[in-house]
Amino acid sequence: MRYLCLTMENFLVFKDVQTVRFPAADGVVVVYGDNGKGKTTLLNAFRFAFTGFARRRGNRPVSAAVLPNKEAVTANGGHVPCRVTLEFTVETDLYELTRRVVPDAQGGLTTEVLLAKNNEMLTRSDAEQTIVELMPPEVEQCFHFDGELLDQYEQLVEPDSAAGAQLKDSIEAILGVPILVNAERDARHAADVAGKELEKAAKADNRTKELGNALGTVNVVVEQLQRNVSAEHQRVLDLETRHRDVQEDIAEQGNKLELLARHDNQANLARQYASDAAVARESFAAALPAAWKAVLVEPMRERLAREEAGYLEDLETFRAAAVSEAVRSAFADRDEAYCPVCEQPTEQNARRHIHAAFDHGEGTEDLIAQIQGSFERAKILRRSLDEAARASIKGAEDTYRLALTRLSDAKDDLRELEDRLLDSSQDDLRSLARQASELGAQLAKARETLSEQQQELKDRQTSAEALRDQIRKAGGVSVDPAIQAASEVANRLADLFRDATEAYRESLKESVQAKATDIFTRMRSEASFRQLAINDSFGLQIVDPDGSIVALRSAGYEHLVALAQVGALQASSPVSGPIVMDSPFGRLDPQHVDAVVQNLNLLTSQVVLLAHEGEITSDEAHSLLGDQLLAEYELVRESHYSTRIVEMRNT
Repeated sequence: MRYLCLTMENFLVFKDVQTVRFPAADGVVVVYGDNGKGKTTLLNAFRFAFTGFARRRGNRPVSAAVLPNKEAVTANGGHVPCRVTLEFTVETDLYELTRRVVPDAQGGLTTEVLLAKNNEMLTRSDAEQTIVELMPPEVEQCFHFDGELLDQYEQLVEPDSAAGAQLKDSIEAILGVPILVNAERDARHAADVAGKELEKAAKADNRTKELGNALGTVNVVVEQLQRNVSAEHQRVLDLETRHRDVQEDIAEQGNKLELLARHDNQANLARQYASDAAVARESFAAALPAAWKAVLVEPMRERLAREEAGYLEDLETFRAAAVSEAVRSAFADRDEAYCPVCEQPTEQNARRHIHAAFDHGEGTEDLIAQIQGSFERAKILRRSLDEAARASIKGAEDTYRLALTRLSDAKDDLRELEDRLLDSSQDDLRSLARQASELGAQLAKARETLSEQQQELKDRQTSAEALRDQIRKAGGVSVDPAIQAASEVANRLADLFRDATEAYRESLKESVQAKATDIFTRMRSEASFRQLAINDSFGLQIVDPDGSIVALRSAGYEHLVALAQVGALQASSPVSGPIVMDSPFGRLDPQHVDAVVQNLNLLTSQVVLLAHEGEITSDEAHSLLGDQLLAEYELVRESHYSTRIVEMRNT
């Protein structure tokens, strides 16, 4: 399959008639657009054309009522043409597929399909059947997918994963396995019908009556097991549908579930902060009885500091007096007319003058000692002030204030989250999460039961065929030879198809593993791995050079493995076609983005890449893709409800 042209008219954000044309050569078409400008809508246009549904993030269908462009509807005062037309080729056949939104009998909107093959319009029933054959709904997601949903492929390596089991079925549908499975089932049914005729004939013959009765007993068990298998298979389908619906609801409510988780975490924090505040309040209250000490600390410190300063001034004064006293005493104690310091002669008048100048009285040494004692006592008293009480109260107060601040912030955040969840029932959201978990477990169990019943049915059918073989070998049984031949041929065909199914599965696994390993090798930035290993569910795991499985893979490598798997499925599938990728680089670092872009041609012959310039710029695309870059378009937002597709380059 190769896309030629996509035309949209008033489809969601694409107002009026807008067209994207795809070059005939193999290569890549890049459509650039910032978030919210219509990349996902463009992906939905392809999806809508093939399935009749557009889907929101999370894979939830969009109602037909919201598909017509709002601006166009408002401007027109009501209904406007809304359609998507996709022109494509399959081998030598040319198809023109149109899905459009039309009024229904109840006054609402519905969709209808038109399909022309080689310019000849098909009937509606033929159109629907042809579309299913060209793009089976089970595999459509592998051709038109959101890069943010590539993590679904991780489910394939998870044991007992319901999502992985569903995806495995889709992969097997891509690879054509159901053709062989259905052929085995039909052949086995034909063998059972012929076997009943053989059973009747055997019971009527005395020589084989016992074998006929035994065959009849086994046939009764086989019929009951067939009913059980059919019922269990239907139960699996019902559980898959319910599980898928719940998962879609969860995806739709994903943001609210995240908000709910944040709300619960914030509520726990608020409770913890409330407890911390209560403890801090008690500590603060316990410290308050000693608060008077802390209150007096500062004024007492200031008063004692002033006293210490006064004592220092007094000390200076009286120390000067002590010097004067010492000089006067020195002169008084000496009768000679000599200076006691310099030993020079002094006159009588000078001596009298010195006595007069230094005559401050006696007893200064005692006063100095008293002042010194008072000063030391003041210092000791200042140091003995109850700093511990002050520090204790201050610490308790700070802790209490911090706890109150944290509690207030937590309550504010909690109120904000509650406002954002105002239109949702928190109980309903939690119930949704529980339902998904419970349905997943039920589905895994139902699949296990179905597998066991299918195996038991096969064993009983083998026993029945062994009895029929004994009856045929006994001879003389009056049964139409054609019935005997039909029974034998049908069983051999059933066994052949069973063995062919297993052989085909193994061959496909080898092909997917080899191709995926090649793609992954070219896209990865490191060489420290041996290969990708495939499991029975077509899940891929990285194998280290020593042969061990890498248990914990980075998000980026998970992304690369998923991309490699998509390319390998395309290469191994009888159904192949273009891949339209929306935002495929969300988990990848720049180095891996470059490697992926350079090797997009490994995925399929025609790739449509929807990306914003934060992922890849036009210059980078030209540099990395070279001649593989065939066309470029840009999504330009003209208003809130209108985006224009602008052609930048087309070969």
